[in-house]
Amino acid sequence: MSAETTTITYQGATPGADANTYVMFSTAVAFPSANYMAMNRMKRLQVGLSNSQPGTYNWYKSNTRLTNPSATPVWTLIGTRAVVAAPPENTDDFLIEEYADFKLEWVNGGAAQATWVVNLALSGERVKGT
Repeated sequence: MSAETTTITYQGATPGADANTYVMFSTAVAFPSANYMAMNRMKRLQVGLSNSQPGTYNWYKSNTRLTNPSATPVWTLIGTRAVVAAPPENTDDFLIEEYADFKLEWVNGGAAQATWVVNLALSGERVKGT
């Protein structure tokens, strides 16, 4: 994982007619240890989302695996943002290099997503590209 950009495949389901929470990306699931992204020079999570219905992003940090590698992470909310329905795509960029673990969730807005295309990438660039 020393490439400048690494794509991540979204493994979750397409949100239905619910207000459930869907994990879009979690370092605790994707990587074997805390600080794994920093050790591999990954600094940003870039998200492209084509969604037909609105929802909310919530993002979290955790330091649990620093002191107890086998522990289930205890997540601390560090940000939230409403996301509109997006033809063609919402694009977001999260600077995450300073976190031992990071998680991005989608809280669905109550309507089924007819369009749900998630593109995720980790970037080794410190500054967002233009």
